[in-house]
Amino acid sequence: SALMEQVRAVLPICVFLGGFQLLVLGQGLDNAGRLIGSLGLAIGGLALFTFGLLYGLMPIGERLGNKLPMSLSLTWLLVVAGILGVGVTLAEPALGVVKTAGSLILQKNAPYLHLLLHDAQEFLVLA
Repeated sequence: SALMEQVRAVLPICVFLGGFQLLVLGQGLDNAGRLIGSLGLAIGGLALFTFGLLYGLMPIGERLGNKLPMSLSLTWLLVVAGILGVGVTLAEPALGVVKTAGSLILQKNAPYLHLLLHDAQEFLVLA
């Protein structure tokens, strides 16, 4: 089932992080009930997200991938592919996280990283 698939994906990471916290850092797991409830919600959310991708977004993409090459010239197909690529990259949530984390970078400590995350963010999209 979709739920068990997500449990198999998340559980090893949780076991590793919990073991690291207990064995290496020597800290207990505070609020274990809240932690387990949050993991359950995360697993449920991932299952719903996967369901939405499989039955909502992927059929649209498949139809687009089958019909678009037949209706456009190679030049226009490459233009549309480039626009879609940039749009998908901008919509990527991880890019927002990187930008947020970049606000913690001081220019004197990492000047090139600071430049990339503050003044030249378009290069992140192109990467």
